[in-house]
Amino acid sequence: MSTPRFHDLTVARVNPEAAGAVAITFAVPEELQDSFQFEPGQFLTLRKTLNGEDIRRNYSICSTRKHYTAARELEVGIRPMEGGIFSNWAASELKAGDTLSVMPPDGRFVSKQPRALHRVGFAAGSGITPILSIVASTMEEHPTAKFTLVYGNRRMSSVMFNEALQDLKDKYKNRLTLIHILSRQAQEVPLLEGRIDAAKVQQLLSTLLPAASMDEVFICGPEEMIEVTEATLKQAGVPADRIRTERFTSPRLEEMSSEARRAAIAQPDREAPVGQVQLTVLIDGKSHELSMRSDQHVLDVALSAGLDLPYSCKAGVCCTCRAKVMEGNVVMDKNFTLEQDEMSQGFVLSCQARPTTGKLVVSYDER
Repeated sequence: MSTPRFHDLTVARVNPEAAGAVAITFAVPEELQDSFQFEPGQFLTLRKTLNGEDIRRNYSICSTRKHYTAARELEVGIRPMEGGIFSNWAASELKAGDTLSVMPPDGRFVSKQPRALHRVGFAAGSGITPILSIVASTMEEHPTAKFTLVYGNRRMSSVMFNEALQDLKDKYKNRLTLIHILSRQAQEVPLLEGRIDAAKVQQLLSTLLPAASMDEVFICGPEEMIEVTEATLKQAGVPADRIRTERFTSPRLEEMSSEARRAAIAQPDREAPVGQVQLTVLIDGKSHELSMRSDQHVLDVALSAGLDLPYSCKAGVCCTCRAKVMEGNVVMDKNFTLEQDEMSQGFVLSCQARPTTGKLVVSYDER
């Protein structure tokens, strides 16, 4: 499989959503239709030069495969973040008719239980974006399946895609259950007030959502919410292989200042890639001979040498920079996406991979 590349897509529509968020719809030309086929839960990597920086960000697809087949359109949701260069630009400047560099869909936050009768989603804030696609696709493609969505927000006025969720609820009354948890708005039932934390998940399990009923669970939101929800579900007896999680950022990046975060994501290692390790990078069928130190990351060294490689977050979260170790060994500082079977085949996150052998051969052509 060839290395994924960016393609220029035209923005068909920009629709406002809650709390300043926007839904961006891309038109996919016929010749790229196969390249942009996706699984519900996957994301697009968007690229734009802003203030002289090459900025890349991942945004989850929130539309369905049925819509894509009929209209050749892909929609993503973007909520402006404090200090976020790309998100604030997209929410305020991007308009219909503009073009943007977009990489074909990627990501592993997808169903692995095609016969699941009851799927469950736990989302908070913009974590709804990939789960919306999963919910809608489940309803469209599996006529007997049920879905329960637990969605946390501050108040109803900040709920992204609330209209789309209500439309789904109206259309699939007997199969879709929506549970809104609000932290800053009173509700008739105390259970529905507060945050999605361990205590709240335990309450839901003991009242509305028995663990034994869950065939597959999807969790997306802030790091702490993901971790406590996943742990609580496992303690309640939900098998680990039925739980999928998706992180939009890493704890390391969340703790950084805005300037430091941008530098870590956007800038490669500026120190010349010289050292004791012989590095060979294979991409597009070509071999590039480099050298590096054992404390450097493969992606940083290759980017500093001028190679055009696929990457986005540079934090071990998105998996865009996945490559295969053909010779030698590495250690990864962080890994939030690769699964055990992938690692056993030799795949690594090159943004987190440091060599532990004197020679290292890495291929980006193996996907």
